[in-house]
Amino acid sequence: MLIEFSVANYRSFKDEVTLSMVAGPIVAKDKRLDENNVLTVDERLRLLASAAIYGANASGKSNLIRALRFMKEFVLGSSKDTQALEPIAVEPFRLDPETTNLPSRFEIVFIAEGRQYRYGFEATTTRVTSEWLYHRPRTKETPLFRRDLDHFKLSGQFPEGRGLEGRTRPNALFLSVIAQFNGEISSRVGKWFHGVNVVSGLSDQAVMGVTITAFGDAERRAEIIRFVRDWDVGIDDLSVDSVAATPEVLPSSMPDALKSLILSVPGTTQ
Repeated sequence: MLIEFSVANYRSFKDEVTLSMVAGPIVAKDKRLDENNVLTVDERLRLLASAAIYGANASGKSNLIRALRFMKEFVLGSSKDTQALEPIAVEPFRLDPETTNLPSRFEIVFIAEGRQYRYGFEATTTRVTSEWLYHRPRTKETPLFRRDLDHFKLSGQFPEGRGLEGRTRPNALFLSVIAQFNGEISSRVGKWFHGVNVVSGLSDQAVMGVTITAFGDAERRAEIIRFVRDWDVGIDDLSVDSVAATPEVLPSSMPDALKSLILSVPGTTQ
């Protein structure tokens, strides 16, 4: 379960911003909202099952989703050999000369298999500058490891990381490296990140495919159209046309290699 996610010095975020799923000490007028959207973890913690972010265009909503997606992908992929020579895909805040050369910061607090963890890192495009992992076995949070550049400090509760410090590249996460060696805690954290499904309606191709498939069912198509009409943005109807893939319909700016790959898929030129 996600408790909170924080990011700083990334794209449009200069200062740290936090998405918190901790339920506030208030009661909804409609009791069903509390019953269906508030999860009681223990006597100290209640979490929201869903939350909404409101804001004007270009206010950073999409960048918050991008930040969470980047963190997931970096945790799961930074230790792979294919990433050895690649830069880290962070984009610092560029409207202040003091932040462009500083690391971007990401931190997440979550519950995995009944244990609360706080994990985070700071990174530039060339290296991880710091990294940390804490857990809360009872009521007090305690450190498992802390990394500052190439210096590592491991607690006695984290023996799975010992001996792997030297195997960690500057542009890789220590947590990811340990998980490759089946460390118990690191694998548990990695498994939790695997379960994070980040979907952006602006660019997610998988979601687009689901929507197009739904239009093949008359009942689901009608539901989608009713949903769009309720937005009151002037759209009354939607349709999907199937067009055979030919060199003429593909964008002229598309690389020839990609065009050839698309045209080679059976059924695309029928």
